[in-house]
Amino acid sequence: MIYVLLAVQHRILRDCLTHILNGRNEIEVVGAVGHASLALAMAEDLKPEVVVVDMLMTGGDELVTSIATANEKTRSVALGTCSESTVSALPDASLPELIAAIHAAARSRVIKLSNRFDALHQPGGEHSLTAREREIVKLIDRGFSNKEIARDLNMAVSTVKNHVHHILKKLAVARRGQAAAVVRGD
Repeated sequence: MIYVLLAVQHRILRDCLTHILNGRNEIEVVGAVGHASLALAMAEDLKPEVVVVDMLMTGGDELVTSIATANEKTRSVALGTCSESTVSALPDASLPELIAAIHAAARSRVIKLSNRFDALHQPGGEHSLTAREREIVKLIDRGFSNKEIARDLNMAVSTVKNHVHHILKKLAVARRGQAAAVVRGD
């Protein structure tokens, strides 16, 4: 179980995220607040594995820094722009990608998501996964080998290997199965 604290300015978004995340078997929202100071106090008391921080909230930057300082086991997923150097850029993530980011953060990665919520991006990568990379990850998730992916997508095996290498780097994982799990949201 991944214990999550939501520090999100707008109540409707807090309520929606709480409802959606609590609907998953592996995630439990232990608290949801709209102010950075309350979030820090709750994080210190509840010691969640992940705090989702709305960077539009006053004090969001300081909250990410304070969380990292207060408890080295608690990780942050930042929604929006963040000046904190330990938080990597993750532009435009969807809801499934937010869930994947929570999983990644629980596995000791610090994540940042921008406001539009459309493309997955994690530490170690400079851009979100391309359409071709997403296609390859889906085939990896179905158990395809590099040779089978190459045949299915009509490309050279060496090209598939290059794509897989870039996918692993962007998602900051070591194995193909981990990449599929991150994109799938496990």
